[in-house]
Amino acid sequence: MATAAARVGELLGDLSQARKRPAEPSFERSPAKRRSGVKAISSLDFAAFQARVATFSSNLWCRSDCENGEGEVPLSPLQLARRGWAAVAGEERVVQCPSCREILSLALPSVTSLVFKQFLAKQAKRVENGHAEFCPWAASPCPEAWSRPQVDLVDWLDAAQSLCHLGQKLPYIVRSKLGPLDKLVSRVASKLGDDVTEVKEAAALLAILGWRDGASWEKAPDRMVPDTLVDIWGVRQIGLWTFRSLEEEEDRQESRRVARQLAGEEVEGDEEEGEDGKKLFDPVGEHLSWNPVRSKTAGVEGWCVLANEKAEREEKEPETDFQQEPKAALQRVRHLLDQWC
Repeated sequence: MATAAARVGELLGDLSQARKRPAEPSFERSPAKRRSGVKAISSLDFAAFQARVATFSSNLWCRSDCENGEGEVPLSPLQLARRGWAAVAGEERVVQCPSCREILSLALPSVTSLVFKQFLAKQAKRVENGHAEFCPWAASPCPEAWSRPQVDLVDWLDAAQSLCHLGQKLPYIVRSKLGPLDKLVSRVASKLGDDVTEVKEAAALLAILGWRDGASWEKAPDRMVPDTLVDIWGVRQIGLWTFRSLEEEEDRQESRRVARQLAGEEVEGDEEEGEDGKKLFDPVGEHLSWNPVRSKTAGVEGWCVLANEKAEREEKEPETDFQQEPKAALQRVRHLLDQWC
């Protein structure tokens, strides 16, 4: 224990000296195992968090009736991954902790059952308390912010630039219901090369709402498929060929203009499905039900204002080395304490 206290003292000393030397990325490396049979982990490892979320690919995790009445979904894949759980392949609503190897069955009765709410509350408690005695996840979940829509201007720009390569293959999106995002879309689109305006705006909107180019999604290399979109968790993947593209919509609009001129009539509105059987792409509705972009409390209307504000701050006040170094030291302290909890 004395050794542990000494290590914490050293790290706190590092914090006081943060202005004098560059931050070390060592907080991302896992230390040796503290207890036999318990794998060392870090609740600040976002890549590991994403990897756990990606295991929840089964539609069985898309139950929309798992809300607890307060707008929370305690059994959603994001909340389960936050607390260290990953889905067990081939099993129905079963999770396992990669660190302590504990297994939980999170089956629920029908939502019409008289005991549904009690079962949901009980299962939510098991998610929090179901780890082995010395498992770090028992007391140190990942940050709550990771379960919300990801707001990162740099990430959006990278994703939008990649999506621009799809050009006119990008899906046509009706913007009438996404008005709150117009300002943010314009900001991101203005930073994208010399592509056609409609391509840049479509790419920016898709990136902001959590879609990436499926052919260049490095975090899921086994699922890199041309002409597809994938969500940021690497779980939901769709083929662009099933939706009306920008090119097809342009041709359709031209045909309608010609028809109006010949018939002397006006044809208005956007059809949900055209003669070719292709429907319009809904960048929110196509996400899985547990995706935070679709939640009632963090949907487009709820989080776009905050996204705009954060993007503006990132542009006006980029982090300096002085700001980053103390943050890195604090993360190292948090990481070390995580392993002792």
